[in-house]
Amino acid sequence: MAKVLEECGEKSMTTRPVTEKYRWLERSIHYWRPSPPLVQAVFEACERAGVPVSDLRLLALNREVRQVGATVQVRRDWWILIVAYPMLFMVVCYWALFSALVLLSAAPWLAKIVGVAVITLVYWFLGVGLCLYTTRPYAAARRSGSAIERAAQSQLPDTETTHPINISKN
Repeated sequence: MAKVLEECGEKSMTTRPVTEKYRWLERSIHYWRPSPPLVQAVFEACERAGVPVSDLRLLALNREVRQVGATVQVRRDWWILIVAYPMLFMVVCYWALFSALVLLSAAPWLAKIVGVAVITLVYWFLGVGLCLYTTRPYAAARRSGSAIERAAQSQLPDTETTHPINISKN
């Protein structure tokens, strides 16, 4: 953007699309992923209405909120639970497996305790990323989905009824 501003100036038509893209990306950082302008406006309206930002970020990151035509819809598919619970089970099983391997090793007890603590800490940090594939997005959609769709309805442009103009050929 700085290069375009330097070359073309502030009021150039070349600068306008670059500036608009910069503004769009800057607004998208707040929700962790770029979204279409209508979805972005709905997220901002939801945040003003009191929907938790953590839910909005999770739904934006997982692309659960989509623009369909001129409306915004929250995806609430039942098959997500078929994938979510086995993923949650796998994460817990692998944590237990690694912890058991450390506990059953021939190391002294202090090393075992430190090992389990390190494994737990790593899973705690990785849990933020792993939860994208477990039940957390589904819970966020259930918790905030209706508020997002209400905000989407309020963001729609007002449609006025149009009447055909009769042009007579005289």
